[in-house]
Amino acid sequence: MKQDLIYRLRIKRRRTAAMYPSFHIYDAELFFYPTKEAAEDKIRGFGWEPDLYCFIIEACPYNRDVTNRAYRRWVYDDEGVLISETLCSEFEDPQTREQDEYFPGRRPDQCRFKPGDIVEYVFNDTVTLGIVMECPPTPEDVADKGSRCSRYNKPFEGKAEYEEDAYSILSGKIDLHKYSQYYETHEFSYTTTVMPTSLPVPPEMKQQLKHLLINVYDEIEYANFDECRLGPQSTGLEKPLIIRSKMSTSEPVIYYLTPGNGALTVSVEKKPKRIRGYMDSVTTEEFAKVKEWIKLNYDVLMSNWNEPDSGALCENVKKV
Repeated sequence: MKQDLIYRLRIKRRRTAAMYPSFHIYDAELFFYPTKEAAEDKIRGFGWEPDLYCFIIEACPYNRDVTNRAYRRWVYDDEGVLISETLCSEFEDPQTREQDEYFPGRRPDQCRFKPGDIVEYVFNDTVTLGIVMECPPTPEDVADKGSRCSRYNKPFEGKAEYEEDAYSILSGKIDLHKYSQYYETHEFSYTTTVMPTSLPVPPEMKQQLKHLLINVYDEIEYANFDECRLGPQSTGLEKPLIIRSKMSTSEPVIYYLTPGNGALTVSVEKKPKRIRGYMDSVTTEEFAKVKEWIKLNYDVLMSNWNEPDSGALCENVKKV
């Protein structure tokens, strides 16, 4: 699709002294040029400056809202080296809401990063240290109408939108007071917002992120398939809970779910006790009822822990 384009050059600088795990950047300067080559000439005219973060060239069509979108985008590091670019238009027809172009998929050789790489990702001008969990969909993913995108849990139907050109990134660290580490730590970051690290990464942060990635992989491979979720209608308790077996827990426990991805981890024994989790959204009376439910269902819970059978579990649990 041929369009009349103008090229917008944005120069990003660090707002303050940068330190991991996150720091801030801002749009310091903005220029417009008739060609991409003229914008690149401007980039090459910069010498090294300690607060430079990156350069972004965006091809913007005339007579369209170009506030946050571009027909094409190219990202250059603080030395002017091209490090990322979009593969399709970010615009849609205002009448039909159809994309100008659909995302064709990104081949492995078009991905600068791979799972396990330590990176920076930018959101709302905040740069955060993270680790790549999953790369953008490939052309084969997009072409296979029966395939499912794990991040959206829906078919691509052969029409992947530009937002799907994204890496799945994990950041932060494991918080055992939360139930799902994946839910707590993952972000989907558009390809042109994922950057190579610009600072030395402290060894402890690198190890922390690699440990988080392994934990999330284990959660997806084992815990998600092992868990059995019971609602209040089945247990008589106020909140849902999750039961897992020795396939994914080292000891018999139940997870009593609380708001904000929280969970009370409670031991399955004759005298249950809280192992971890915050009590700020659970009353003393409610927690006593949880322990009573565990004692009432002790044999059923232990049987499921040793030999998982979700059907038998759901059939045999008693309400408190």
